[in-house]
Amino acid sequence: MPASMTGQTAIVTGGSRGICLAAAKAMLDRGANVCITGRHEEQLAEALAHLAAGNRAIAVAGHAAEAAHREETVATVMATFGSIDVLVNGVGINPYYGSLSDLPEDVAIKMYRTNVLAALEWFKLCEKAWMAEHGGSVVNLAAAGVYRGGPLLGAYCVTKAALVRLTEQLALEKAPLRIRFNAVAPATVRTKFAAKFWEGNEEAVAAAYPIGRAGEPEDVGEAIAFFASNDSSWITGQTLAIDGGLLLTTSVDSLA
Repeated sequence: MPASMTGQTAIVTGGSRGICLAAAKAMLDRGANVCITGRHEEQLAEALAHLAAGNRAIAVAGHAAEAAHREETVATVMATFGSIDVLVNGVGINPYYGSLSDLPEDVAIKMYRTNVLAALEWFKLCEKAWMAEHGGSVVNLAAAGVYRGGPLLGAYCVTKAALVRLTEQLALEKAPLRIRFNAVAPATVRTKFAAKFWEGNEEAVAAAYPIGRAGEPEDVGEAIAFFASNDSSWITGQTLAIDGGLLLTTSVDSLA
């Protein structure tokens, strides 16, 4: 039986849909309080209705890469629930498909700022507000592309690889404070974010996976909840591939 998270509170960035919404649901099912974030208030309202968790779930709208939004969210969570035991860095962007040789510098900077630096900045606020004295768990959403690059996905894969290295470094630095850091690295999951890789081509995508299907948000959401909870209390600095066996094959064509 999964460990209870009753009395704990999680912030899930990018929690209005997809993998991170599934993670929020999985932690709520374990008894946690959850704050989801996202850029669009309407999507957040729909997500809260889907979660149907009453006063155990709240939402704060804003851009994860902006300091003011991060500060507002942390302050709101502390005022509402009194703790921040879990941080799920789920926000990521992938605005560029193509060769690294043609990657515009401003796009590269935007991707790094959102996919890597924002994760560190979110943690620093959570550490100061609660985790430094009480411990906690941080779960970063990477991608299977950290193991092998995919065609046209070089820039995205590089930022996710940096996120994994950040996970490992912080796991080492913060272990004495009992703050754990882990990451999940999914291959193609049937979300809007990854629609380019599966929509309209589902049979061919499924055939590429030894297990016979692409991923579902819940496949990754449950793994995130595992890392967030005390079920993984002696695990830190690890990255879990969630890929239906794709990395066992000799050809990797899509690692969103």
